[in-house]
Amino acid sequence: MVMLPASNPEKRIGNLMINPGGPIDLIISMKEFLKSTKLHEYFDILGPGPRGTAHSTPVQCEPAPWNLRPPQMPQTEAEFQEMTDVYHARAQSCVKEKGNDIVYYVDTMSVTKDLEEIRMALGNETMNYIGFSTQSSFSDNIRAIALDGIMEHSKGPESNGYEVTLNKFFEWCEQNNTCALQDEKHLPTKFDAFIDAANTSSIPAPSCADETFAAYPCLQNATGHEILRNMQSFISFPYPGSYGLGGWPALSEYLKDAMNGKSSYLSTTEYTSKTGYDISYSSIFCQDTIRSNWGATDYQLKATVGNVATPHTRGIGEVWYLQTICASWPTPVRNPQRLYVESFKGRNMTTPILMTNALYDPETPIQWALSVLKQFGENARLVIRDGPGHTSYYHEGETHDAIDDYLIQVKVPGTGTMLKD
Repeated sequence: MVMLPASNPEKRIGNLMINPGGPIDLIISMKEFLKSTKLHEYFDILGPGPRGTAHSTPVQCEPAPWNLRPPQMPQTEAEFQEMTDVYHARAQSCVKEKGNDIVYYVDTMSVTKDLEEIRMALGNETMNYIGFSTQSSFSDNIRAIALDGIMEHSKGPESNGYEVTLNKFFEWCEQNNTCALQDEKHLPTKFDAFIDAANTSSIPAPSCADETFAAYPCLQNATGHEILRNMQSFISFPYPGSYGLGGWPALSEYLKDAMNGKSSYLSTTEYTSKTGYDISYSSIFCQDTIRSNWGATDYQLKATVGNVATPHTRGIGEVWYLQTICASWPTPVRNPQRLYVESFKGRNMTTPILMTNALYDPETPIQWALSVLKQFGENARLVIRDGPGHTSYYHEGETHDAIDDYLIQVKVPGTGTMLKD
């Protein structure tokens, strides 16, 4: 757990729980950023590593199946069977790992209970909480809760949000000289052709074999579908510095390199150990998700719809991947999808929950936020940031300040407030 005592004890309001969301463990890398925030002055900031992730007790799996590369969008019965076999092998590699019982108990509701136990152990103060890209239920012992990047537990793929944000990236590229592809005419069309070509013949990733990439091992080539999935993470953070990334200027360099035959920065991570992002993410998501029972024909239909509805991203996205791997996941579903309205029925919170979401979010699209707002009723207020990217607190601006004002002063904005940054 990361703990940062309030920098001004005389102004201390209480404890503030931070959940980095994902569901991944970024709390250690967030520490320096949190030190620089206004929140650090008023709160003892607590960042427990979510169960199943790297800085807690990580889920462990045999790495070999996680380096296999099944079809992302199976078009035939044979491709469907290959994909199913690989995902089954990945799942089995986790439950067969000795001493890995944590894999059965990493659902989001269990993490919520962990936070409540921590709250009570630290003096039973009312809860202050900020969560990124995740939703949870809590007890009635609440002072203020801010949710940034709204995950709709009962909804399906986020591919439309990814498509809309990629279009914003293309617009940005045309208008900004920090884009390495600004001089490319008809970039969206060239991008589509590049993805098609990469699906036919994978793009080399030569730097993945260099010592410079030793800390971030990656596969030595990438298909078009793999590039699409990996781009989603980079496109989620447009502004340089967010989560230590280079923002869209860096993404444009990576994409330019890939379009010129060098896909190293957009290649998939190679697993060399028993822990990692996909392992934790899959383990958690699959306990929060009712399993699909799709066959080869279902996948063919979904791929066709994805190509029509989201022609640049082809329906590819994190939720698509997770839904497919979860179909083979062997642990029980502990926190199945359901409408949040069930948790808030007849409830009247003293301080409404503050929800914030970017208008162009590739991971938690604005439609999810609107759906959750309707379910929360009078127990929540939604602030929309008129810009691209996933979450808003790490982008300095009006939305960041609104979250600070809410948590520190319990200043509740009106629903539908639109902020420019």
